[in-house]
Amino acid sequence: MAIIKNDSELKLIQFAASVVAKILQKIKKTIKPGITGKDLETIALKIIEEHDCQPNFLGYEGFPAAICVSRNDELIHGIPNDKPFHPGDLISVDVGCQFKNFHADAAISVGIPPINPATAKILNVTNECLTKVIEQIKPGMEIRKIGTIIETIAQKNGFSLSTEYCGHGIGHQLHENPNIYNTTKEYGRNKKKLVPGMVFCVEPMLLAGKSKTKLDQDHWTVRSVDHQINCHMEHMLLMTKHGVKVLTTNERFINN
Repeated sequence: MAIIKNDSELKLIQFAASVVAKILQKIKKTIKPGITGKDLETIALKIIEEHDCQPNFLGYEGFPAAICVSRNDELIHGIPNDKPFHPGDLISVDVGCQFKNFHADAAISVGIPPINPATAKILNVTNECLTKVIEQIKPGMEIRKIGTIIETIAQKNGFSLSTEYCGHGIGHQLHENPNIYNTTKEYGRNKKKLVPGMVFCVEPMLLAGKSKTKLDQDHWTVRSVDHQINCHMEHMLLMTKHGVKVLTTNERFINN
């Protein structure tokens, strides 16, 4: 599948991305004690339907829900359930949708007050990883340097990174080339570069403990083996000849 998108494709992709952004904005305001993952899924499905989109997570390789909701020691791919959130929880929500067969995907992590220092730190550092990537990437940069940026910040602050899961290209499909790794060692000698027309997701996934994860009995939920907290954030980006445009937020060009 071609990773370079033309103008007509980009219009459809950007619309889908704008819907994902609206969902995450609503969900961020909704997360509080007593709310459940199922409540968040209901919100997402309503907004998806209102914008003539379709959920792209639901049924993807058998996934049973329209969004992912992971809490505390769950890293990614948590299945929404009816268990209420509690004060102090760290909630990560991954949302996607498709519009006329073009896909979008992004994720946020939110701490429910009172937020302890450990939770505040992993939230701030994960956000810093994503922010610094957006600030520094530009056309012609080697894709593997994204992992270098994330890894440097995470390790400096004492966090681990999963080597099993990564960001990805997106558009015609939910997951396309290239893989966007959060660490440097998976790239080997890959020196492929970012070029205008590429649409991709950068998603730092930080673990407070060991980098090793395990899969729950539901065959989806990814959890840290030592049950320490985890954090996952994701933005969908478009590389242009001027710089990078963040598609899943109201921000415009970062590098001009």
